[in-house]
Amino acid sequence: MKILGKYKDYYDYLQGIYGVDPLLTFDRRYEDMLLRRPDEEAKDKLISKYLWVAGKRYSLYYYNGATYYTLDELNNLNDILTEKKQEQDHIRQPWKYSNWSWKSRNKKEILTQEWWDIQNAKPTNLNIKLRNPVLISTNTPRGTKEDYSPCILKQWDFHKVMSAEEAYKQISAMMGYFVDHPVIPNKQSNIEKLLSHGFDNKKSFRHRK
Repeated sequence: MKILGKYKDYYDYLQGIYGVDPLLTFDRRYEDMLLRRPDEEAKDKLISKYLWVAGKRYSLYYYNGATYYTLDELNNLNDILTEKKQEQDHIRQPWKYSNWSWKSRNKKEILTQEWWDIQNAKPTNLNIKLRNPVLISTNTPRGTKEDYSPCILKQWDFHKVMSAEEAYKQISAMMGYFVDHPVIPNKQSNIEKLLSHGFDNKKSFRHRK
């Protein structure tokens, strides 16, 4: 895989080990790349991000310059938020994973392995849809292109999720998929596009004289 861009990521060095294939070019020369600047983050503000990498979605949390990903880390983070009296920022899970009951309503909720396994490495077609193997949510995703941005995984401590070797292989494999499945240009006329979406050219629009 050939990688282009001024920002270096933690798996880039593997180009020198696996070789550079010009047919698999990952162009990271983006103008809208979301860069993380921890020195500008509020000290007591919890930040959560979805990262969409090679067909799977991952959840990471950032607080006071530290990154939390594993189940133990997230439970420890909730302990820290409790000590800081920031219970409103707790990471929470749906009741069906909590074994919650009225008898235990005053007990501390512990995030469960079942919940964590389901929410992490969740398969998604977003990377294929937007033709980019590495994306990050800019806000709560609603499904539009504006909700996602390219990013450098190193800046978001993605090494806690995946080794450099695995990240390189998965991203390279998706670039290969893009090569094998190129975008087919839409050569329809404007009228044909309207008709293909169910509109009636005579009844759906007002015709001006």
